[in-house]
Amino acid sequence: MLTVSVSNLRRVLWVDAASGLTLALAHVALSDQLQQWLGLPARWLWASGVIVLGAALLSGSLAARAAPPRWGVRLLAAGNLLWVAASLWEVWGAGLALTTWGEVWVLAQAGFVLLLADLEWLGSREVRREAPQASAVSVAR
Repeated sequence: MLTVSVSNLRRVLWVDAASGLTLALAHVALSDQLQQWLGLPARWLWASGVIVLGAALLSGSLAARAAPPRWGVRLLAAGNLLWVAASLWEVWGAGLALTTWGEVWVLAQAGFVLLLADLEWLGSREVRREAPQASAVSVAR
């Protein structure tokens, strides 16, 4: 069975955060130009940029931890799977007039996000559930 160590999981999470931030910035800052090139509505591009920014921030916050909590990694992986499903619907079910580049763009990023989700889910099996740490409180008398 394939496993992903916690240190490799953190690398995957950093890649997810960096690629998500890049995609979010492109979708928000270049929504008008991308609309022409890809055939995606500018409002969809802008909204997807905001959504991806949230996911990138979550991924970065998880990657910054020595041992990311299992629930957080699984939440991110599940969100990524929803992104993939929405991307497939966007290409084949939404009735959009995507250009060829639009179809390639959406399907390529969906494939990359699917790979990230798979690696994140595999890595989530290697992290222990985050246990609350006992805090030592000393009271001076």
